[in-house]
Amino acid sequence: MIEKRLENLFQSFPQFFSVVKLLNVNNIQWAIGGSACLYVFGNERFPDDLDIFLADSDHDKADKIFDIKSFTYSSAKEVVRNSNPHKDHSLQLTSSLLIINSEQTINFSLTSEILNFKKEGHYGGEKVYFLPPEEPLIIKSFLNRGSDVGKHDAEDIKNFLKIYEAVDYDYIEKRLTSLNILNKLDKLKYCDFLFKNMKLKNEKHEVKNSAESPLKHYYGDIIRKLFLAIALLMVVAYPVFTQFINLPHYLPILAVVIVVLLAGFQNPLHYFVPLINTLAAVAGFIIFEYKATIIYLNAENYSLAFFWTNQILAVLFLIAVYFCSKTLRGMYFSHFVITKK
Repeated sequence: MIEKRLENLFQSFPQFFSVVKLLNVNNIQWAIGGSACLYVFGNERFPDDLDIFLADSDHDKADKIFDIKSFTYSSAKEVVRNSNPHKDHSLQLTSSLLIINSEQTINFSLTSEILNFKKEGHYGGEKVYFLPPEEPLIIKSFLNRGSDVGKHDAEDIKNFLKIYEAVDYDYIEKRLTSLNILNKLDKLKYCDFLFKNMKLKNEKHEVKNSAESPLKHYYGDIIRKLFLAIALLMVVAYPVFTQFINLPHYLPILAVVIVVLLAGFQNPLHYFVPLINTLAAVAGFIIFEYKATIIYLNAENYSLAFFWTNQILAVLFLIAVYFCSKTLRGMYFSHFVITKK
C-alpha cells in the first residue's frame, strides 16, 4: 500500500520527480510534509498540493538552482517562506514556518532535531524523504484550518489517528517541550483540540501513555518485571548454591547487576535497547536451560533445589525472549522504510 501511494504522488505531480533529482544532487536537506506526508502513511484524503520542507539555510540555494524567487505567505495564523519550482502552486518549496498565536510565535523550521526522525523511501532510483508523520499532525493541530480556506486540518488528524497505530507520542512530547509549548497548552485557545486529537493530558501536560510507549506491541513493563524477578532470584540463590558454581564470585554478582541495568534501561525511544534485551534473554535461557539439563543428567552430584532454580530462571528468560522479541518487532515495523525501485 505504501509503495502504491508513493507512486500515486509522482504520477499525480509529474514535475515532482525532476524536483527530487535536483534537490538530491545538490545535497539540499528536504522532506515532504503536510497532507502528502500523511497520505503516504495511510490517510485516505489525497493531497491537493505538495509541500516540500527545506532547511532554512538551504532555501536560497534551492531558489538559485531552480532560478526562482521566494515569496512570503502571511495569514492570521502563519508566516512562511514559499517558492514554486515550476511556477505552479501545486508543488512548492517551504521553509521558515512560523505559527502565530496570542501567547507566542512558534518556529516550525526544518531542524536537525526533525531530520533525525525523517523517513526515507525510494522511487525511480532517487531517495525520497518524509517528515515523521507526527510533525504534520502537530502543525495541523496548531493551525487548525478549515474548509473556509481550502484546508482540512481537523479532518486529516482525526482520520489519520484512526488508521495509524504507530503514532510516536514521545516524539510529540519532545517536540512540544523543545518548542517551549508543553507547559503552556492550558493557556492556548486550541488546547482542547490538541488534547482531543493528540491525546495529551491536561493536568500535567504529559503525553497519554508516554511513560511507556505509543507502540501497540510494546511490553516494557513486563520485560522490566521479568528481569527484576530474575535478578532477585539470582541474588537469593547464589549464596545458597555457591558450591555448585565454579566461577569467580564476582561474575555471578556482575551478572545480576547487568540484568538490573537492562531492566532499568528498557524504554521505547531507543531501538538498540530492546535488541540488547532480546539477545540477553536468549543468552540467559540457553545458559540456565543447559545448566538445568546437565544437573538433571548428573543428579547425584547436585541438589534438587539447584535444578529447579536453574529451570525457573530458564523459564523466566524464555518468557522474556517472547516479550522482548514482540517489542522489537513492534518498534521495527512502526518505523518502516518505504522502497520503490
